[in-house]
Amino acid sequence: MISVLLPTYNSASIIGHSIKSILNQTFHDYELLILDDGSTDDTESIVSQFKDGRIRYLKYPHHGLSETLNAGLREAKCEIVARMDAGDLSLPERFEKQYYYLSKSPYNTIVSSRYAVFTRNKFQYIVSAPIDQNTIRKQLALFPAFAHSGVMYYRSFIIDNGMYRSIPMEDYDIWLRIKDLSVFHILDEVLLFVEYVEGRLSTQNVAQKYKFIYILQQPYYIDLQLHFGISDKCEENLYRGWREYFYGDKEKARKYWIKLGLTIFRQPRVILAWFVTYLPENIFLTFKEARIRFRLQYLLQYFSREYCNLRKVFAAIIKDGYK
Repeated sequence: MISVLLPTYNSASIIGHSIKSILNQTFHDYELLILDDGSTDDTESIVSQFKDGRIRYLKYPHHGLSETLNAGLREAKCEIVARMDAGDLSLPERFEKQYYYLSKSPYNTIVSSRYAVFTRNKFQYIVSAPIDQNTIRKQLALFPAFAHSGVMYYRSFIIDNGMYRSIPMEDYDIWLRIKDLSVFHILDEVLLFVEYVEGRLSTQNVAQKYKFIYILQQPYYIDLQLHFGISDKCEENLYRGWREYFYGDKEKARKYWIKLGLTIFRQPRVILAWFVTYLPENIFLTFKEARIRFRLQYLLQYFSREYCNLRKVFAAIIKDGYK
């Protein structure tokens, strides 16, 4: 059995489709905990329209996502927990496939999958992800390779390791804290659609988010080999450059990358990013947020069988309209 944690805050316009995607799972043995973080809209009314005994609606005072998730972990009746966010959509076989893998894996396993991104009712792109454990660990030096709302894990493992801290980027924080104790596994198929709300963050807020991530990463960048298994000096300069590019100082990014020497010509993404760093700051931020690489990959494979099938599944999930 699974406990599904779905936190929400003023998500009345989008939570219905998320709930439907869970109720349509091929795996049926679960409880769905809808954790309302003090919503002031019609969330409770929307939830009450779903007459299913597996749903438990719990409303709390507004304390933020971390505290709401921790309350859900304490309230959950099951040892295996699946995460879900209001607005996101789980493909019908997500729970079945993740549960099958996790139930045969050690207590310290975090299982997820690849995911696709949509905006309102429009399919945007697919986020590719590594499946090799070492590569997943290395990528944590920059960001998680998986979506928080698409993970499944053992409840006691997360509780035993301090649960979520009440800080921004609580998901990235917990993955960094438990990375040396965990086994991360990403199923090599798309099992989640993640909603991207355009304009959700202002340019100023995006810059603040990047600054926080940079500070959060700082203790781990003292020794990249120890924390992420990045031992090669060339690879270290590559990662340090990308960190500065994404979250820090554009000039520092170029200084790290110039240390790559001639090997930089084997890194076309670095060459492109090098030129992008000379753009005005507002355009630079917009370019980074646009995730151009994934959009280009999607266009190049637009007519592939996988992408065509995913668009059909997405259309089926939202066929009655996505508000």
